[in-house]
Amino acid sequence: MNAGRFFVTISYFGLSLNTPNMNGDPYLNCLLSALMELGAYVGAWLLIKVASRRAVITSTLLLSGTVLLLIQIVPQELSSFNITLVMGGKFGITAAFSVMYITAMELFPTVVRGMGLGACSMASKIGSTISPYFAYMGAHNKALPYIMMGLLTLMVGLLSLLLPETQGIALPEDVSQVQTLNWGWVVWDWGL
Repeated sequence: MNAGRFFVTISYFGLSLNTPNMNGDPYLNCLLSALMELGAYVGAWLLIKVASRRAVITSTLLLSGTVLLLIQIVPQELSSFNITLVMGGKFGITAAFSVMYITAMELFPTVVRGMGLGACSMASKIGSTISPYFAYMGAHNKALPYIMMGLLTLMVGLLSLLLPETQGIALPEDVSQVQTLNWGWVVWDWGL
């Protein structure tokens, strides 16, 4: 969970800080980015009412990573389509970012929940410290930040499939009650 928060925060803040490097009016891009965040928070709230937390995190991260990688194949002349793709990536990463807070609280048992959330917050803050360098790369090569953030987001999206589902399950009180990671669809019985 900590590595996921680290990489998601890099992409989240990297996209926010990279708005001046996008095509078009930087003020309009900043406004669109803020409006997309509001829509993503409302959309994530609605999605977690009807879908599982793991499905919301995985789908939004995979959507965001795919859209960020698709930006490279769109010609620079189609700046409005580029901006639309960036905002789609922003929507996905923001929705995943918000749902990851809820999931982190539900994954850690009560006896270590504060410490677990602190470790997640620390990983998130380290990611936010690194994210300006991604935006700085965008001043020299507009495609590079989107490629790197897209790959990181896709990787975390695929790894989020390993997370156990927490929706509708009682919060673990003790470390022995923590759910295991999903290592595939095959159940391995080692006879232990």
